[in-house]
Amino acid sequence: MKNNKDCQKHDCHAFTKTLFKDLFVDDLCGIFKHNIVNTYERGNVLFYAGNQPLGIYFLCKGQVNIYRADQMGRRQIVRVAKAPDMVGYRAFLSGELYAATAEIMSEAQVCFVDRRTFEADFLSNPRFLRSLTSYLARRLGEAEDKEVSMSRSTVEERLARYLVKIIDAAPVSKTTSVTTIKLPASRSELADFLATTPESVSRSLNALTGRKLIKLLKKNEIVIIDGHRLRFLANR
Repeated sequence: MKNNKDCQKHDCHAFTKTLFKDLFVDDLCGIFKHNIVNTYERGNVLFYAGNQPLGIYFLCKGQVNIYRADQMGRRQIVRVAKAPDMVGYRAFLSGELYAATAEIMSEAQVCFVDRRTFEADFLSNPRFLRSLTSYLARRLGEAEDKEVSMSRSTVEERLARYLVKIIDAAPVSKTTSVTTIKLPASRSELADFLATTPESVSRSLNALTGRKLIKLLKKNEIVIIDGHRLRFLANR
């Protein structure tokens, strides 16, 4: 899809090949004509649990961790959103308060669409409604798959799946058959996401290292030594 110059400054480009792939240029210009893509730094919060949704966030670049906290302040990551993705849509579409908090984990570019614009420009477009329905169905399927996976797999298998997703989704630097990736989360955050403890994450990383599947470097960098065996472990 090609966008004209007047539309480019409003268009969240990351979505033109995903959620908005079936929309025309005129559709995109109309939808984003009143919206601006804002830049957020790591640690910024898009919304807090308990607040009223005022619109939907379109994540054009970066990563957002969506977590719940108990009375002791302990966090549990319920979802990791990476561009291109929508954030805050469940509470917004259901008319409920946010059940979790969304925190920026890496520099992000986010387009916020308020309720009036969403209802006037988005919901009046049949092509967008079809895309939205398909997106929500995929997200539901992924949530169901994750629930089954968590109940049946070991921490090593869950960790292997997480690493494979990073390999497939993020830009990587390659030298021959070796791939180097960087974990976008701390050990504690990763433990929350995998529904385990930081100690179990560390043991699993060391176990994968001992099996010569990966090599741990400094600053959360990991060298994937044997991607084929790692994928086999992830798909068990």
